[in-house]
Amino acid sequence: YFTDLPGGTTYKPASHEYANDLDIFGRASLYQYTNRTNSEQGNKLLAGWMLNPAPATIIQQRQEAIKELAQEVKWRQQLQSSGKETAITILMQQKVEHWLQEPVQFMKKRSWQLLRYVLPAISFAFLILHIVSIIPAAIFYGLIFLQLIISLAISKKVMPAYFQLNKVAPELESLSGSIGWIEKKEFNSKLLKELKSRYDSGAISSSQKITTLRKILDMLDIRLNPVAFLPLNTFLFWDLQQVFALEK
Repeated sequence: YFTDLPGGTTYKPASHEYANDLDIFGRASLYQYTNRTNSEQGNKLLAGWMLNPAPATIIQQRQEAIKELAQEVKWRQQLQSSGKETAITILMQQKVEHWLQEPVQFMKKRSWQLLRYVLPAISFAFLILHIVSIIPAAIFYGLIFLQLIISLAISKKVMPAYFQLNKVAPELESLSGSIGWIEKKEFNSKLLKELKSRYDSGAISSSQKITTLRKILDMLDIRLNPVAFLPLNTFLFWDLQQVFALEK
């Protein structure tokens, strides 16, 4: 059973004071027997703990946290289950961090703020005028096709943000679930209280914010279904609406 778990050989340094002598990494190693992390960040953090001895005060805090969590079997199992849904990777973290550094492009410009509402209003105006027989079918379809061309041109400007966060939604869902269980739990030990406090982000919880980001990415993924995307982008300028939500 234990030998099926990661051995941490990627973290094994070429030269270290004790890593090789104590079998820190590799098959049937200390790392393999003790590691129960589900993310690449967790794997890396545990390896760092084993390679770099902590001060006595930190070790005592960790021991207190372990004693507290040892009694919370169901909670630990649920936390681990959330992390197993989709393994969180360092690549996902890098994508999100890089996206967060990008400047706001749409919300800060008054022209885009106006177009966000004006363009859909024009498309629906054409539709209503066609329904009441003011605009004949030939002209209506021509105007709607023009709106579609405009919407696709705008979509090209939205695509960089979409590609930056492409395919991270499943990992965000797993991360949100894990953080949610931490936010709901009341801890007693100093270290666990400190770790939980890092997720305190005001009125809206960190897990909720991550869930909101995931939902926006799911909305952007509608573009993968042309049957739904083309009418939504023609009449609602879907990509433009979602990039505003994303920047917000």
